[in-house]
Amino acid sequence: MKNSMAIKFAFKNLKANKLLLTPFLISSSIMAILLNIMTSLITNEFVKTRHNSLPLVMAFGIVLVGIFTVVFMIYSNNFMTKRRNKEFALYGILGLEKRHISKIILIETIINYFTVSFFSILGGFAFGKTTFVFLARIIKEIPENVSSYSFSVFAMVVTLIFLAVVFLIIYIISVVRVGISTPMELLSKQKKAEGEPKSKWIITLIGLGFLGYGYFLALTTKGVLKSLLVF
Repeated sequence: MKNSMAIKFAFKNLKANKLLLTPFLISSSIMAILLNIMTSLITNEFVKTRHNSLPLVMAFGIVLVGIFTVVFMIYSNNFMTKRRNKEFALYGILGLEKRHISKIILIETIINYFTVSFFSILGGFAFGKTTFVFLARIIKEIPENVSSYSFSVFAMVVTLIFLAVVFLIIYIISVVRVGISTPMELLSKQKKAEGEPKSKWIITLIGLGFLGYGYFLALTTKGVLKSLLVF
């Protein structure tokens, strides 16, 4: 398969699956924006020199946001892949080899990567200034001007590398899922994915219990540092 044909297939697939893809791209961009903002704040001189505990809090937040972003994006991609099993099965029936399907998935992944990266960098800088001013008000150290918050190249590089690693994992998982299955197996997985999810009452009750306890801690814990340790 020529690259031009693979690119054409990739754009056609992205357009056909826009109802599934758009929420994924928006939510992934929002989480990447949070990561970009927190990374830029931890390297900001104004923030580092105004409060000793802020860098620690920011570093802790970066780790948490990173973990949540990885889990969320991989889970969301698995959900979309299951919904596209019929599409991949059809490619196999039409005679496309697994390496051709892998090339199409690679192009789709690259397009999604650049889309999320663009909005994460743009949104990170745009909303970063607002977050910077809000943070300055919390610590009661108002900067002389907003120029105290400048564009962070380090935050951009960290965000781009982070997203590249996540999308690489997503690509590998997608290729393995399609590669180890026959067209008939993909069709059967599609039917299974469209079925009603089974209720898991025990897990639901445990989740509600932890959720309630989390709200209790949020309402009863006083102080930023103490809240961090409790969390």
